[in-house]
Amino acid sequence: MDILHYTVDIKHLLQVQDRQTQINDFIERETERQGIENKKRLLKYVLPFMHGVYALHNNKCKKTRNSTTGSEGLLGLDKKDINKELDYIVRTDFHLMWLDNYQTFKTKIKNKEIKIWLNSRGGAHKSTPHLPYSMTGFNDVYGDSIEEVLNDIARYCARYTDEW
Repeated sequence: MDILHYTVDIKHLLQVQDRQTQINDFIERETERQGIENKKRLLKYVLPFMHGVYALHNNKCKKTRNSTTGSEGLLGLDKKDINKELDYIVRTDFHLMWLDNYQTFKTKIKNKEIKIWLNSRGGAHKSTPHLPYSMTGFNDVYGDSIEEVLNDIARYCARYTDEW
């Protein structure tokens, strides 16, 4: 039986491992730093939009835990504490709300998924190239702007004559 004789430079292997750990740590810190910057940039558009959505919801929402109208409102039955909800958006890193290293924000309004994303995101569709962000709209198309989508939601809410 032949016995293989070889040597392994363990010190070299450990150096390679240490260098790669440093590279990985740097990449992680840089990704985190970029994510913070992305979130700051996107919050300029997300917060006014969500503030408008909460205000529209609260305007019609007079009931608490009562579904006698058969309507659930934009965001459920209860009124929303706008400051608390906006604070949650700012402080959370919930992976189903913030996507693409904080370059995309996603929410559901009346069972419709609305996304707002930075046009600078790699591979992003730029439905509004004249703005720094793009978004899906409330009417299953791309939104022209935050103001226009909020106007669409307001028109939708106006059809209700009762309270939810």
